[in-house]
Amino acid sequence: YLDELLTATHVFINGKCYLTPDSAMAKIARNSSIMKHLLPNRIGFIHGDLHTGNVLMKGGELYYVDPNGSLSMPIEYDIGKLLHSVHGQYPIIMQGQFLIEKDGRCGYKYTVRENVIYRRAYEYLRNNLTHDEFMRGLYAEALHFATMLPHHIKNREETTALYLRATELFDELLVMLK
Repeated sequence: YLDELLTATHVFINGKCYLTPDSAMAKIARNSSIMKHLLPNRIGFIHGDLHTGNVLMKGGELYYVDPNGSLSMPIEYDIGKLLHSVHGQYPIIMQGQFLIEKDGRCGYKYTVRENVIYRRAYEYLRNNLTHDEFMRGLYAEALHFATMLPHHIKNREETTALYLRATELFDELLVMLK
């Protein structure tokens, strides 16, 4: 089943045709000005595993726990990882809060339950990151989804949900790059 997903060039999600993650990455890679815009340009100390499960709030203050960072990593990695949670809704997918129905050979009906807190956190990030930080973070988020498929291969529905979410994220990125 994964081979079918990974060898396709297009997929239909809820009736809309999308480039697959592989096709979207190839399109991005062919454009050197876009690549220059999306590739990390700041290296520094990062958390390394910045997701909603590692961010605590107490008395209006944020605390970051369980770091797995390094002194010389792209800062966009952390932005992408946080977007992975609140925008990509990875925790919601891992909780099985999604519906997938096969709709033809390369088509799917797909929805993920919305989390209002995650949506607000996403809006906060979107409004407080610079355009370049957000775009690089969105690229990193899409890559996080695309590269984790082999880790979930035993659960077909979960892997397909991650694949479809990666597809949507790359499409969102490509639309914003126009």
